[in-house]
Amino acid sequence: LNNANSSPNRRLHKPLRVAASAPLPLPPSANPLMWPEEPTPRIRPGLNADECQIFGDFVASELRTLRSHESRKRLKRMIQKAILQIGEEEDVNMISG
Repeated sequence: LNNANSSPNRRLHKPLRVAASAPLPLPPSANPLMWPEEPTPRIRPGLNADECQIFGDFVASELRTLRSHESRKRLKRMIQKAILQIGEEEDVNMISG
């Protein structure tokens, strides 16, 4: 007799035990990519913020609005290159001036 219950391929599995203290899974809304876009950039200058800090906060806010990690990396590199270029130009002007 080949009964389905007596088949050697069919095994009874005990239910998996889960620790009572295991955290609940996060809802999909916990994913930052699912958050709504901010209508205005987050700029919160401190009391002693100078124009450079305020501009830095603006740049940081704009970087955060870019969805692509690659776009953020590319923009950061462009900003770094521009800073280095201007610094080098200032150095040349100081030496020759």
